[in-house]
Amino acid sequence: MLHAVVVWQLSRVYPARIPGWFHAVWAGLLATVALVAIARSPIPTDTTSALGVLWVVPAVDLVMLLVAVALHGERAGPGAGGPDLDRDRRRLLLGVLATGTATATGVLAARPAPLAAGPGTEGGTPTVIDPVARGARADYTGRLGSPGTGTDSRAGIQAALDAASDLSGTGYFDYVTRRSTTVTLAPGQYLISAPDDDASLVVPPGVVLDAAAATLYFDYPSTARASWCGIRVGQAGQLRLGKLYPSDRSDPPDREPVYDAVRLVQTDDNSRVIGYGDSVIGGWQGAAIRGVGAWLVYVQGLRIADNAYGYVASTTGDGTLGYEVTQVGRQDVRNHADLRIQDCYFVNLTHGGIVGSVGGTAGALVAADHESLNFTVSLSGCAFENIPGYALELTSAMVVATWDCAFEDVGAAGRGMIRLDNCRSASFASTRVNLAAVGDSGRPVPRWLFEVATTESLVVDGMHVFNAADPALQMADAEPRTSWRVGNVGPRNALAPGPVYAANEAFAMSGGWDQGHLVLGTHHLWVDDAGALRHRNGPPGSPTDGEVIA
Repeated sequence: MLHAVVVWQLSRVYPARIPGWFHAVWAGLLATVALVAIARSPIPTDTTSALGVLWVVPAVDLVMLLVAVALHGERAGPGAGGPDLDRDRRRLLLGVLATGTATATGVLAARPAPLAAGPGTEGGTPTVIDPVARGARADYTGRLGSPGTGTDSRAGIQAALDAASDLSGTGYFDYVTRRSTTVTLAPGQYLISAPDDDASLVVPPGVVLDAAAATLYFDYPSTARASWCGIRVGQAGQLRLGKLYPSDRSDPPDREPVYDAVRLVQTDDNSRVIGYGDSVIGGWQGAAIRGVGAWLVYVQGLRIADNAYGYVASTTGDGTLGYEVTQVGRQDVRNHADLRIQDCYFVNLTHGGIVGSVGGTAGALVAADHESLNFTVSLSGCAFENIPGYALELTSAMVVATWDCAFEDVGAAGRGMIRLDNCRSASFASTRVNLAAVGDSGRPVPRWLFEVATTESLVVDGMHVFNAADPALQMADAEPRTSWRVGNVGPRNALAPGPVYAANEAFAMSGGWDQGHLVLGTHHLWVDDAGALRHRNGPPGSPTDGEVIA
């Protein structure tokens, strides 16, 4: 319509001032540009976008009017004037103003619309979904050990997590073709209530909850149930954590140590709980992290403090924990498999550091699982301190490997610092052991560094033990079935003679008739109570069995 008005007004300008070829050029240029614009524009989805495609029409009109203004001035000549000339100028200038406005409006209408909210988008920003827009508020006034008040952010955060999930279907393996994305929490303190069932927050398959700059405070459930936890993570889900604490607004409903901060449930691979920075999981009457039938787990850069347990590797059993095996073609019990922990600090844990593999049944929530042998553990750069239980209590593990780890003031009530039960191969390299404060705590010091049962191989290479509070501390309680390779052990007189130990920076053996003596084929060499070296072809039956070697 605007184009028609412009053409009509321009035709009223004296032909003497506008050459006759002008309208022919105008029409041809307008048709060409309009066809090119329509051919290269996406199919319009609404009236606004349809009009936006035709913004080239007033744009061409604007250009031609500017040309007409120039031609009009040239045809008028020097000194030309009068009411007709002034009227023509006004018509041309009004046309320029109208077509310029129409061009700007059309350009704005043709711009791409903001991305619709959905998986991977929020307000036009890819891969960001804002929980605050869904009701989450970082206004909790409490702190660890001191309850406060604030907005319950559970529904808002959960709505954002659900919006970030984009799976191809409802089948077990549909997480493989996911297009799920990240939910990021702004810095601040968030209060999370406990629902009547399930976890307080559920991270769907493939979704990343980035709470690295946030502190989350969780209410405990009002009724006792082992199926509850603070955050439950699904297939290929990931957590980037700042701080996770109980809110302390209410006590746990009972005294069972199963009220965990995080659970990784039936995850096949790529489950990651990443900290670093000022990252803490603390104050929980349960495990900081419990893997339930998890197959490949990475934990990095966390301070795990003041909980019942650090990490518990659990099978998926009879559904007591709230999860039953659902994967097609699998056995009734789904085992925990590979656990990889790096740069973590386990401190002030009342029940134990890392425990696994354990049962997931009503009578065996933390009891050893001797039925499977799928569990493997790799620890790097970790420290364990002030744990009145086993720093590591590992059962039915195929491989246990630690490198550059420290064990300070840990020990299970006068037993071992580390327990290995039904393990195939265990190796400890570059290990530091410090027992400076154990005797001052009032509890018994450990008797052994390693408490070993039915374990095939134990390798210790590069261990330094110092400040032992008990001169009777031994390196290991070893069964005859255990094979050893021990090298570069430097206790500085901190270890008493045991089955295997080091003396004056050299490898040594206790030489007892019933443990720790030398076996060459079928020949046994040991030291009797009087200090005499004895020999027997076959296992000795007493300290004085066999013959004395002069």
